[in-house]
Amino acid sequence: FNRWFEIKTIITSQGTTGTGSLAKALVALSDTNAVVHGHFSLSNLYSNFSWLNTKAERSVIFGMEMRNFYNDLTIDECFEYLSDVFDKDKKHYFFVHTFTIGSLVSKGVDFNNKDIRIVNLIRNPNDVLNSSIALARNGYENSIIMKKHIIRCYANIINKINKESVKYVDFLSNSIGLKNTMLTLFAVDSVKVMLDECYDAKKLGVKSYYIEELTNDFQITESFLNDFVLEEKVINKKEVISFQKSLKNKTNIHAKGKEDML
Repeated sequence: FNRWFEIKTIITSQGTTGTGSLAKALVALSDTNAVVHGHFSLSNLYSNFSWLNTKAERSVIFGMEMRNFYNDLTIDECFEYLSDVFDKDKKHYFFVHTFTIGSLVSKGVDFNNKDIRIVNLIRNPNDVLNSSIALARNGYENSIIMKKHIIRCYANIINKINKESVKYVDFLSNSIGLKNTMLTLFAVDSVKVMLDECYDAKKLGVKSYYIEELTNDFQITESFLNDFVLEEKVINKKEVISFQKSLKNKTNIHAKGKEDML
């Protein structure tokens, strides 16, 4: 089955790191790229379904809906599923923010397998915090599923910290404009998890890139494209700049504000 694929790439991320922008930039880079983002329901690629609740956080609902599906399949089966869904002219298959380093470890993935390129994406912690706050606030107010998810995360965090820490979080909540301690803990924990994943990736020999580096640093972006995206290490300056421009023109899908442009 592996002969169907010329490139298989997994870009891991814990979330709120600009992966939505990255996925769109990969699509724009080549007509032969088959790219999905998050726990995406592949049937939606060919569906005319109109999303009625425009306030709900769609990415969370997609994540909850398809999480078990992706978790139950082996990595090879996940890529075979992509091959069945996409047209056969696609040669390069990308899972972006579908998996984390932790979920790949749970699957028993061989990180030394040269047939699959694995790279981790991170972001400036302050921006992750701001995006996570926006995601938590929107989800808590407009999504039953997201609200329950935040409550479960809050309960797990509270079990690990003492009462004095909770008092500090109350102070932190007020300082960043959140009245809800639960949302603050959810957002702060997102930053912690991202840093933990970065540490685990390094131990496994997986390289991590800051999304800001891919947006602004030519040499780092060129290295990323050569090592994890392109079939052969041949790319011209114009293509690198075009890829960076694609990232810069996208805004944060959770905050939906210009201030969150990469």
